[in-house]
Amino acid sequence: MPNVKVGSVFEISYSYQGIPNSYTIQRGIPVAYSALLFQEHPDLDVRITEIIPYGFSYKSNGTYIAKNVPAFKHEPFITSENDYQLGLEIELIQIRGIIMSYFGRNNSLFATSWDRVAKRFLGYTNFGAELENANLYLVDLVDSIKGKSKNNEELSRNAYEAIKKIKWNRQEACYVSQNLRETYKLKKGNSADINLMLVALLRKLGLQSYPVLFSTRSNGRILKTDPTINKFNYVVAALGLGNEVIYLDATDEYLPYGLIPDKISYCYGLPVIDKTDISPVLIEPTKKDYLFTFTNLVIDSTGTINGAVNLKRLGYNAVNFKNMLKEQPNHDAYIQELEADNSGWVISKSEFNNINDPYADFQEVLNVKYENSITSDVLTIKPLSFIFEKKNPFQKDARELPISFPELKEYTSNVSIQIPNNYKIEELPKSINIFNSDKSITFSYIVNYKGNTISIASKFRVNKPRFEIISYPSIRGMYESMLQKQNEFIILNKI
Repeated sequence: MPNVKVGSVFEISYSYQGIPNSYTIQRGIPVAYSALLFQEHPDLDVRITEIIPYGFSYKSNGTYIAKNVPAFKHEPFITSENDYQLGLEIELIQIRGIIMSYFGRNNSLFATSWDRVAKRFLGYTNFGAELENANLYLVDLVDSIKGKSKNNEELSRNAYEAIKKIKWNRQEACYVSQNLRETYKLKKGNSADINLMLVALLRKLGLQSYPVLFSTRSNGRILKTDPTINKFNYVVAALGLGNEVIYLDATDEYLPYGLIPDKISYCYGLPVIDKTDISPVLIEPTKKDYLFTFTNLVIDSTGTINGAVNLKRLGYNAVNFKNMLKEQPNHDAYIQELEADNSGWVISKSEFNNINDPYADFQEVLNVKYENSITSDVLTIKPLSFIFEKKNPFQKDARELPISFPELKEYTSNVSIQIPNNYKIEELPKSINIFNSDKSITFSYIVNYKGNTISIASKFRVNKPRFEIISYPSIRGMYESMLQKQNEFIILNKI
């Protein structure tokens, strides 16, 4: 649109034939006026769900009007903007009358219940019908997996790793883009192609498996009380082993068996099975975002510091870091960024161990050096370089939306600094131990000095995924206190 600038006001109107899935009013710019006229039809049952219902100026008989809607302001650590922007979600429930003749009586019910939603997906040619095919193309793979597996767990693990060799094209979907035979032949497909093939393979191996539908965190939440067909945008495989249900997503090469992707953590998933009384189940991660840092530093008589930083990443920290490195295959750029964030330190060597093995501990080893730049008699050291958070993600004084972490966190650091005989300690950071009201977020920083060695043990934990707005000031304050402590210096004087 030409000549648009800050302060411009423009009008848009349009009509839509059919039933839209949603209507979003609030956006990144202010909306002076928005109206939706939803013309009711006697042969259609439709459920309209209001997102932020108190934001409408008028609503009656299919007419929704909103005035002077402020711009939506994004905040970190939320599920999806779709969960909080003023708007409507629209779901077809049932077709009656003459329209039903075009669909047939058996297809006239849509989102009347979760059972009906599952049955519809099972009947779709680009979903359930693919699982009912003979899948003869999998016979050789099945024989190979059975030949190297001793029990059902090994069968499922080997099947999972076999399907992970199919390259994900980065498209999230709950419907296949092609028949599964073609996906197997091309070794490439969307997320539904890959994960429905995993279901087919597990079944071919004699294991109990079924698809589970999701609306990802970024797509928006589903409500257990409101059956939906339209809202789903992802599917994973569920595996029943004994009394345990394991959820598997084979799209990420770095995701180990049994670890769900964080895009569906704390989301409701619908088991797609031909049973009655089914309902969405809440999927919770079985592991955390773990980071363990071990730093050993030695100061020589000239004040030069040499040492090594060993970072061990587990769980989601390892998966996310590996995917970050994959996007930056030039590791030099990552090292340069580390040096820029830790002024004065030089990384002479870096090493990554087990980057392609999702089951072994992923370790990053950095050889580091620091030359004091103040005076020859005073040495300042920031002991918690290279670790934890560098910036408080909660910058605003107030927050309007709940905080939702995709996974729980546990960051641990141990630092050992050997001091030469010609230096003495002038100032050490003080030990602290802080936590929020219910102790779901904790931070400890313990300093010890014995002989010629300074030891610092620090730990940061987030043990709850969701926090309401009322908790924001204390959480923001905790992050601020943690960052201040991480930026404190040890000061040594030359004797």
